[in-house]
Amino acid sequence: MIEVKGTVYRNALPEDEEDIYKLFEGTRLEVTPMQHPIIVAEQEGEIVGVVAVNPDFLDQAVVVEPLIAKRKMIFFKLHQAMEEALAAIGVKTFIFRVHVTQESYLRVVRKIGVYREFAEAYKHFWFRRDM
Repeated sequence: MIEVKGTVYRNALPEDEEDIYKLFEGTRLEVTPMQHPIIVAEQEGEIVGVVAVNPDFLDQAVVVEPLIAKRKMIFFKLHQAMEEALAAIGVKTFIFRVHVTQESYLRVVRKIGVYREFAEAYKHFWFRRDM
């Protein structure tokens, strides 16, 4: 668990499930399966972000999704927390995607320079992170 400027980043608890699924409301994202590590961002008792591993792709790659956050800073702190969690269990590479309409996220992900863009498919840009 880490805390940054009033936001706590921690492993999800069973009682967080309903609040996690509420984050999908108002997004273009479909509810996706989630497997641990599942990390949430919490502010004043409210879940404001989530990142997880999608188990549907584990036979091919570690795919980090969904990643939902109410603000860009939370988006990137969730990514950082997931990188640390995956590194702790020996994962060296993961991939994730950003929807083409999330232009502000795309600009920042590309600007950071640690994520390698490798594909565009199904209205998403795909990125790879080698740690």
